[in-house]
Amino acid sequence: MIIKAMLKAGIMGELRENPVGTPQGGIISPLLANVYLHSFDQWVTREWEDKKTQYPYAQKYKKFDRLRKTTQLKETYLVRYADDWVLITSSRRNAEKWKFRITKYLKERLKLTLSEEKTLITDIRRRPIKFLGFEIKAIKGNAKHGHILVSKPNQQRLKEKVNEIHKTIKKIKSATKKEDLIHWINLINSKIRGLIQYYECTTKVNVYARKYSDKLHYAAYLKLRKHGGYKLPAKQVDNLRSLHEKYNTKIPVIEYNGLKIGITRLDFCTWQKAKNKSPKETPYIEEGRRVYMNRTGNKPLKVRADELLSMNWSKIIKIGHKEKLYNFEYFMNRAYAFNRDKGKCRVCKEVLQGNDIHIHHINPKLSLDEVNRVSNLASMHKSCHQMIHSTRDYSMVGKKTWEKVLGFREKLSII
Repeated sequence: MIIKAMLKAGIMGELRENPVGTPQGGIISPLLANVYLHSFDQWVTREWEDKKTQYPYAQKYKKFDRLRKTTQLKETYLVRYADDWVLITSSRRNAEKWKFRITKYLKERLKLTLSEEKTLITDIRRRPIKFLGFEIKAIKGNAKHGHILVSKPNQQRLKEKVNEIHKTIKKIKSATKKEDLIHWINLINSKIRGLIQYYECTTKVNVYARKYSDKLHYAAYLKLRKHGGYKLPAKQVDNLRSLHEKYNTKIPVIEYNGLKIGITRLDFCTWQKAKNKSPKETPYIEEGRRVYMNRTGNKPLKVRADELLSMNWSKIIKIGHKEKLYNFEYFMNRAYAFNRDKGKCRVCKEVLQGNDIHIHHINPKLSLDEVNRVSNLASMHKSCHQMIHSTRDYSMVGKKTWEKVLGFREKLSII
């Protein structure tokens, strides 16, 4: 009934009830697309990748080689993201056959109409395909026969995103306090890094990032200069250290409490080979969460420390926190404490990840000039932090962990 209500949800100011389709732009849309098109994935896969044969081949490539030579099966591989998909096959003739079959399948089985305007057959050796904001083309390699794939950001999409960041930079002028300015810098940096991380799997990311980098850099410098900003080599800046330590290029910075906080550059990027998605990695089951932890735990320690300087804490600085403990010094020193603790919980000694990181004040009753020093901060899981501030008995967690909890509780009681 909830799904039915969502499917019928109208459009504000236009329709009270939507007669067909998922709500445009609604967060439920990609989820429902995945559920509904799952049978489409299975059908395409059965027709080639999972095709059953009388002889059980030990190696997949031998099986596919045999199917290519001795059957009329049309070789194909499907890549789908929500309702956007690409089907890869070996010839135009096969592509036309697949288009006919898919049109029929979607119409008869799923009651969906394939868009003729958007469903294109393309030879990627001649023209690139556009998919999820990327452009992908095959060009001749050094070998006599064969091609290599070249990918780049879709220029129109990239330009739109750069313009959005440029508009955000212009809003810096509304900052009336240094705390507001720090928040805007963190917001801009998160947008720039987010754009880079989306496109860094493209082989030409640095070429196209460089094309727009100076535009953002110059705008940022002009805005920060009005607040006493100046340029400094990136490796001398205090924020995003794991990234900036690799570059001598100057970026615009401002000073705050003895720290130099800068706006990063769009061309601080290199191509990163994308890893294949593991179907086992999902947040909905314990095994999937463990696979995710194992993968993301391989991030360099400095990178994970940089991630602690999150937008949530930036907002706390901007609006001001009621407690004296949560000032800018605390915000910056969290990363230093995390590095000192080697990215592990001081209570249970397990690796810390993502949103499950708390930084505990060992003795919150120290004076303001001492309470947020790195020596008084300890990295730990949210659950371990809650045990310290509770009065309940948690001895069931194990002797070593419980002793650590009691030790931190004892330090909290110091007057």
